[in-house]
Parts: sequence; C-alpha cells; structure tokens
Amino acid sequence: MEINLNFTIFIPSKIMVGNNAIENIGEEATKFGASKVLIITDVGIVKSGIMDKVRRILENRNLKVGVFEGVEPEPHTRVVYDCIKEMEGENYDLLVGIGGGSSIDVTKAVSVLVTNKGKLDDYYGFDKVKKPGLKKIQIPTTAGTGSEVTNVSVLIDENEEKVVIYSPYLYADLAIVDPLLTLSLPPKVTAHTGMDALCHAIESYTSVDANLFTDILSLKAISLIGKNLRKAVFQGDKNIDSRYNMSIASLFAGMSFSIAGCNAVHALALALGGKYHIPHGLSNALMLTSVIEFNLPGNYEKFKNIAKALGEKVEGLSSIESAHKAVKAVRIISEDIGIPQKLRDINVKKEDIEELSKIAIKNNRLLIHNPRKISLEDIMEIYQNAW
Repeated sequence: MEINLNFTIFIPSKIMVGNNAIENIGEEATKFGASKVLIITDVGIVKSGIMDKVRRILENRNLKVGVFEGVEPEPHTRVVYDCIKEMEGENYDLLVGIGGGSSIDVTKAVSVLVTNKGKLDDYYGFDKVKKPGLKKIQIPTTAGTGSEVTNVSVLIDENEEKVVIYSPYLYADLAIVDPLLTLSLPPKVTAHTGMDALCHAIESYTSVDANLFTDILSLKAISLIGKNLRKAVFQGDKNIDSRYNMSIASLFAGMSFSIAGCNAVHALALALGGKYHIPHGLSNALMLTSVIEFNLPGNYEKFKNIAKALGEKVEGLSSIESAHKAVKAVRIISEDIGIPQKLRDINVKKEDIEELSKIAIKNNRLLIHNPRKISLEDIMEIYQNAW
C-alpha cells in the first residue's frame, strides 16, 4: 500500500466555522481569561470595517483593545519588530490576527517572540521555539493560505530572502473561519488565493508524506475548489455558498499541507516570488501545471483522482490517460479566472531561469515531499516549460 499508515496529527486547539462565526470572538476571548487584546492586521482590513466589527464585539465584553495595522503584503521581519515595540508596557494577554496569510503569519511570530525573547533569527527552521507564545486567535479574511490552521510563519528578512519558522507553538489557540468576511474580496485576490488553496490541496494529496487523514481533507478541498472557485471570483460579492465552500476548501487544504507538506510547486514559486515580488498565490498558480506535468509519473493513480475530483470524465481510460486530464482541468480553471499562463506574461526574464533554479533547489524542506525525485536540471526544465 502506498499510503502512510502511521502518522501524527497537530491542529489548532479549536476551530470555529460558519457564517457569522466571528460573533463568538468576545465570548471565546473571555474563556482565555483575556483582559487586554491586541488586534494585528493591515490597513485594508481596517478600511473594510472588519476590524471595527471585531473590536466592538471584544469591547462589548469589557475587554481593552489595541490595534496594530502595520502588516504589509509578503511581510518583512521588521513588521514583527515594529509590532513588538508597540506592545511594550501595554500588558496584552491575547493576540487576534485578522486578514490574509500575512497578518496571520505576523501574529504567529509576534506571539512566540513575546514569550521566548531573543531575535527571529534564533527560531528559523524546525522546532527551535522553546515554549508557548502569547495566546492567539486567528481569523482569515481570504480563502487561500490556510495559515490559520498551520504551524508555519513565512517572512522576508533584511536580505530580501524568505525565512520560515516551523513550530507546534505557532498553531492558533482558536481559529475562526467566517466565510462572510471574504465577501468583499476583489476578484483578482480571490483568484490568486483560490489557486493557492488548490496548490496546497494538490501538493499535500500527492506528497510522499500524505496519509489517510490528509487524503480525505485534500481531495475534498480539490473537489470544492473545482466547483466553487469560478463562482467565487465572478459572483463573490453575492454568492455566499461559493464563499463558504472556498473557505472550507482553504481550511481543509491548510490542515492537510501542515501535516503532509507542500512540494515542488511551492519550492519553485517561492524562488519566483522572492525575486520578482509577485503575490504568493499568483506565483504558485504560474508554476502549478508545469510541476504537475513533471510529477505525473510519480503517482498516476493520485493524479487520476485529482482529475475526477475536478470533474473530468475518466471512465474507460487508463490511469496514465486519466492523470493527464488533471493537467487539463487545472489549466482550464486557471485560464477561466484570469491567471496569466506563462512566466513571460508577467515579464519574468528567461535569462533568470538558472538563478531561480539554484534558489529553488535549496528548498529541501519542500522538495523532500515531492512525489518524484527532482534535480537542478529538472527544475530548470520546468521553469523553461512554464516560461
């Protein structure tokens, strides 16, 4: 049997899901014994009114509330230090991260740095955080990163390189997934984050470290995305069902990849995003079909299942023929929602491929999960195909 039968599962202590689930945050905060709460978010969430709503609910429970709104897209480590500085002398006992993956990742890093002290550099890599961080509630406003249920914080350091902290202490003490918070998400952001969720689901499903638990989550996420992403992009301000289903898909995919891992799509996308500073979801989307084509021989049966989950007819076809339909299905979704199909469409230079490949091959933490062994030459060829 190809599936891993022995596995360990880490997930947040509590996950609340549902339309208007955010209404429970005041009660949940008091259960933590909180008296003073810091909301960590970005200017966009403040302008949208979402932050004010959360603040009112907390204040109605007689909690004191502060706000840090300095999170930026693809956040730098300095944002974490800025937030820590603003917290000095305020005695906050609960953090609330609201927004996309950037706000949630910053909240994770702030949480552990408050209690573990030192510098972020001390914690890059696996399991270097020594003790629990400040209690934290994570609230996503996009359906893509799944960061509210993962043990990873991704930041950019002073050298403009991506740095990652992995620790069980990064898991949320409570994740609140309220699909209604995603209704105002613009179509382009919906498309990018939705493709990010699809990457998480496909990569974790085909990971060599997938197991019975993650297979259920990731395959269901793939199916939900195939049926709902287009509607979320084009009807997102009105189609509550599609927003709900995409939020569930993002949640499931996030839980799955936090256990089984992502692979070559993310490795190549991180190199691309780091050099060209393009949105994470877009860089993933640009690499997805080319990596799938390379990975097909690694597990034809699973890619066949992906094709089926995305609605492709595979009856009467061999596993190999069926697996190739997964590439077609993903490409059509990507095209339908307006994702550029080639790296040259976003002005990536062909002469940069060698440099990108040398960066990507260093992402062993991701490549180790890939369903097919991959070399530097393979990566260069994948970039060439995507260009």
